[in-house]
Amino acid sequence: MARCYRIPYDTLWSTVEEAVRRAGLVVDNANHANGVLLARSYEPKIKAPEEMGLGSAQGEAVAVFIELESDGVWAVEVVSKPRFALDLTARDWTQIVFHAVENQLPQSAGAPNGELAACTRIRSLRRPS
Repeated sequence: MARCYRIPYDTLWSTVEEAVRRAGLVVDNANHANGVLLARSYEPKIKAPEEMGLGSAQGEAVAVFIELESDGVWAVEVVSKPRFALDLTARDWTQIVFHAVENQLPQSAGAPNGELAACTRIRSLRRPS
């Protein structure tokens, strides 16, 4: 799911990064230059999670992508997936992250309706060839 915001990139980036943390996720990688933030919902309580077996794949992985949509409008896409494919209790963090972002942004940051329509489509996550 993607939503658009009319706000300077640096302001949006710092807001998204803080919102992800406030939502309760652990940030693993935040690449400001590329607009990609990777997080997870589970913080292992042992020093060597690879020794946990199946338990090491607990929780959900969350990726946030920020891309330029049009002049001054940025698209924010949130993708939430379980880390273990058979986890029937996996939580979808998409709305939680967007809610946390929008609680921190000024109301004026919402893009006009015409620009928001572009963000309702499913955005491509294919890697460049």
